[in-house]
Amino acid sequence: MGRSIAIAPILVLALTGCQTLLDFERAEGILRRQAGPELPVLVEDPAAELPPVTGLVARSGELRRVPLRWPPVLTADVSGYAIERALEEAGPFARVGALAGRHQTRWLDQGADLAAKQGSPGGTGDLGDGHVYHYRVRAFDHEGHLAPVPATGLATARTAEVPAAPEGFHAFSRLPRRVALQWRPSDDPTTDGYVVYRSPTARGDFQAIARLEGRFETTWVDRGLGDLRVFYYRVASRNALGGIGEAGDPERAVTKPEPLPPIGLALAARALGRNDLAWSPNVEADLATYRLLRSRGEGPFEIVLEAPAGETRAVDEAVGAGEIVRYSLVAVDRDGLASAPSEPLEVTAVGYGLRASPLAGKVLLEWEAQAQEGLQETRILRVGALGAREIGRSVEPRFEAPVGGPGRWRFQLEGIHPDGSAAPASSIAEVEVPPAAE
Repeated sequence: MGRSIAIAPILVLALTGCQTLLDFERAEGILRRQAGPELPVLVEDPAAELPPVTGLVARSGELRRVPLRWPPVLTADVSGYAIERALEEAGPFARVGALAGRHQTRWLDQGADLAAKQGSPGGTGDLGDGHVYHYRVRAFDHEGHLAPVPATGLATARTAEVPAAPEGFHAFSRLPRRVALQWRPSDDPTTDGYVVYRSPTARGDFQAIARLEGRFETTWVDRGLGDLRVFYYRVASRNALGGIGEAGDPERAVTKPEPLPPIGLALAARALGRNDLAWSPNVEADLATYRLLRSRGEGPFEIVLEAPAGETRAVDEAVGAGEIVRYSLVAVDRDGLASAPSEPLEVTAVGYGLRASPLAGKVLLEWEAQAQEGLQETRILRVGALGAREIGRSVEPRFEAPVGGPGRWRFQLEGIHPDGSAAPASSIAEVEVPPAAE
């Protein structure tokens, strides 16, 4: 097996300091001599009368490679050495490299050959992790004849094992929709990162969910999880060439639960245009707010207001007279986790209960005394084709409305608060006034 050197002229000029291409042949000769002698074609028969190589040392513990060294054979006929490797001590051995020169006595086996390797049936790939190999070295003479197969002088080496799982692994529970993981850096210098695995059960199918680069990258957060979810985690170390060791024991973690649904939601008081609500306090220590929801009729629930965690009462001041609404309550903690809604509460708001009765030349309007509570007075409106027009005011829950004659008349009420603001209007009451008797 020979070797040749192909050298670009420009590179030769740069390396040797030549000024013109006329010096190219001389410069190329210099580089060839610096590169060492060429290898002859190696043959087994006839064997060269050379002494065996002794003192061969193969170093273990390297990452998918084995360094070899040996003392030179101090015989003038030695032209170089052939390096051979086997999977078993008894062979068969295959040549994996050759060195030209009697004093070239170091070789780094990285598996860059077609000889058989552990876990590589096709003979390709590197030397793998934690594999054992056996070596011998034979000298050859200037004509390429190899020394006889030595009876002794073999060396054995094992490549570095895949790194063990890191120690001190811990999974932190009760975090909102996430799990934080932490472990100590691996003591194995071949470690170049870690693989994180997750499963919903301790014996389940653990799936790789993260690959961390770097021996000292020892924290990771699994995000986007649900509330009160249980997971199991394992971590394995990975070497620089992608070899992954056995994962450590599983660690259990539980995400933080959402708050409990509030209980005891009830109507505390009510007045025209407002409902006062109360509820029992939640037990969570980190509660932030209560969110009061309201649904009108069959419509969806919408947020009315948010009350601080220390409050257990709220007032809805946007309900119509006699309106039927439903309420629900949601508790929200400081991490933004929201409870399920409480049981809905149906409330009928205070209404006027307006009634209209025909009298001689007028209409008697009456309404509920409860509707008048808290009001300064009540406006009486007559509703016609062009809209509503005020025809009077009352501080009592009754009013006699004059009418212009027989026919169908329509009336409506609107309360006035002490601050002058208007309360919700009543529904329209309609009455038929008959003609006067002759």
